[in-house]
Amino acid sequence: MMRLISRFIIFASIFGAVIANAQQKNEQTLITIGNENIPASEFIRIYLKNNQETKPIDSKSVEDYLNLFINFKLKVADALNSKLDTSKSFRNELAGYRQQLARPYMVDKETEQNLINEAYERMKYDVNASHILIAVSEQATPSDTLKLYEKAIAIRNRIIAGEPFEVVARATSDDHSVNNNNGTLGYFTAFQMVYPFESAVFKLKVGELSMPVRTRFGYHIIKLNDKRLTKGQVKVAHIMIAVPKEANPEQQAQSKNKIQEIYKQVLNNEDFGKLATQFSQDPGSSKNNGELPWFGTGNLVPEFENVAFGFDHDGQISEPFQTAYGWHIVKRIDRKVVGSFDEMLPEIKKRLSADMRNAISIEKMLVKIKKDNNFKEDTLNLFQIVFLLDSSIYKGKWQTPVIKENNTLYSISNQKYDQQEFCNFLAQYQQKPVSGSFLSIVKRAFGEWVSKGLYNYQESILEQQYPDFKNLVQEYHDGILLFNISDINVWSKASNDSTGLMKFYQDKKENYRWGERVHYAIYTCADEKQLAKANKMVAARKLKGFKPEDIVNKLNKGKLPQVKLKYQVANIDDKDIAGYKSWVNSLSTVSSNDGISSFKELIDVTTGDIKDLADCKGQAISDYQQLLEDEWLKSLHERYPTVINQDILKQVIEGFVKK
Repeated sequence: MMRLISRFIIFASIFGAVIANAQQKNEQTLITIGNENIPASEFIRIYLKNNQETKPIDSKSVEDYLNLFINFKLKVADALNSKLDTSKSFRNELAGYRQQLARPYMVDKETEQNLINEAYERMKYDVNASHILIAVSEQATPSDTLKLYEKAIAIRNRIIAGEPFEVVARATSDDHSVNNNNGTLGYFTAFQMVYPFESAVFKLKVGELSMPVRTRFGYHIIKLNDKRLTKGQVKVAHIMIAVPKEANPEQQAQSKNKIQEIYKQVLNNEDFGKLATQFSQDPGSSKNNGELPWFGTGNLVPEFENVAFGFDHDGQISEPFQTAYGWHIVKRIDRKVVGSFDEMLPEIKKRLSADMRNAISIEKMLVKIKKDNNFKEDTLNLFQIVFLLDSSIYKGKWQTPVIKENNTLYSISNQKYDQQEFCNFLAQYQQKPVSGSFLSIVKRAFGEWVSKGLYNYQESILEQQYPDFKNLVQEYHDGILLFNISDINVWSKASNDSTGLMKFYQDKKENYRWGERVHYAIYTCADEKQLAKANKMVAARKLKGFKPEDIVNKLNKGKLPQVKLKYQVANIDDKDIAGYKSWVNSLSTVSSNDGISSFKELIDVTTGDIKDLADCKGQAISDYQQLLEDEWLKSLHERYPTVINQDILKQVIEGFVKK
């Protein structure tokens, strides 16, 4: 990978002068297709992106790729001429791709990098923490929130004064699991808790108590119990026999006996996956040979994790052990630790994008947008909206008024957003539960409205700010058009045009031939004596000038079980005719299966038989598609004359082959 990146950088340096020169001369045209002028810089960019191979570049490879590039451009031109880019389905598909492509650009890069670095460092450790939760509802007023914060401080002071953490936790925590765990959460690492909680834990020293930490659940008082190098992740398979929560002693004993019986089979080296499929009562994993997805600490109950992470090597199997869910036998499949930064980067980015900390990068970006784009807001005009509200907003039934003097609430880069637009947003905003004073509702809604507007504004100007994004969107634009126009003219046409396909096959059927094949007959009968008689007659039939049908017809005139005849054709490596060259008198030995006896007779061995269309349809369709594409491209070259600027092409080639 590093070699490819380095090579790309070298290429970019070599051809930077070519691109810069083209830009200085108003993007010198390399190709003209119809009325479209295509600059050399576009071809160079596409070539570099798709030719990062290590072998040296010569003029022939560049010219060959130029022909492919021209064909691509011709097809896109045909799609545009056919107005495929105006269809609703095309616009929706491109908009969906653009939205996905925009996401990496819709963050503050410095903040994102800091969060990535922070996450990687945290992933190196497992932390064990306990907490006390003071729940705060979404409807809590500022005064309610202040009282709950003061309550959290008072609880913290009790612990500092010497009361045991677990005693205070059981008495005060709103976490429903506190009665079972005394507030202890066990070991976890980055991305396993909400970000503010995670950050607070990783900033503590072992034994230290935090100040109240606010999350969407409320206030937390956190104590760090332990911090260790991470155990990484483990992949295991398990067999589980469930024990119901209300199980009586007899049921518990039955479950234990059952797991012990299975364990004996494991010790006898019976296939663990098959045993899991047959016996495990974990529906999620039993269908997959008992295999669980990769997991780290803090994902499963401690008893299970202790066993899973306690193995010394892959393939090791535990003795039966019990958790709250039942009895388990676990087998280790694999284990991995935290990789290097470069190895972990894709996973961290993926998890970051789905984590609430991604909002931090977005928020930083929005602040920067305001600063860089002359953002202004009018709080006086916003205050006027407060007087338009009434109590119906608490029920989600507030009606948007028509504002006569529709004043601006905020502007950015000379784009203005007014009171009427905000009221329309407020009508949607009230659909989720709202609380507090009219002023607080307006302020919260306004903040959300502005953030959404700034986000949309930034997304709308990405092409102006980032040339690489613009190029990427254009590639998707052309790629969708290429697919659609090719489907119309080649792929679907070849598959659906049965008449055209048959005509093509008739013209080209000499191209579709079998290799060496064996033609043979199979004789079967439920009576061994009758089949033995058939075997003797078949062995002598050629001397008497009989056909296989003649033999069968003679034998089937009596009342004995019928001898049946079936013709078959097979490739020479087919197991059904294995050893056919050594068949005595061209006859195989007699075999029996489920009361039916049979033998085979070699009829002929041929080479080069013409295939029926049904036997070569896939290849015929593929070849027919190639014919349609060749004819289509020929017509495109006639409809859209292509001119290559040979002087510019020479400069491009010299740039590519330059040492």
